[in-house]
Amino acid sequence: MAFVAGTTLVWPGTFLDRLWMLNTRAYTQLAPLGYPVGIAFLLLGTILALAGVGWFLRHFWGWFLAVIVVATQVVGNFGECCEGRFTKG
Repeated sequence: MAFVAGTTLVWPGTFLDRLWMLNTRAYTQLAPLGYPVGIAFLLLGTILALAGVGWFLRHFWGWFLAVIVVATQVVGNFGECCEGRFTKG
């Protein structure tokens, strides 16, 4: 989905734009950012695909990349949790 989102942000006006109907709020927030965010999503989609293929083929680098992706998500979620805890009154 990251790759599809990146594709629609870099090249708007394709038949894939209909998918944004599933999350119009995200589109209204991301569309003004356009090309740079689209490239970031394309890069993210590529990294996730590589991690999935490498993990599926049981390569160490695939496992390692998958661990890095999951760890990054955990650290980001923990940061959000702590930020909300300390900034709310």
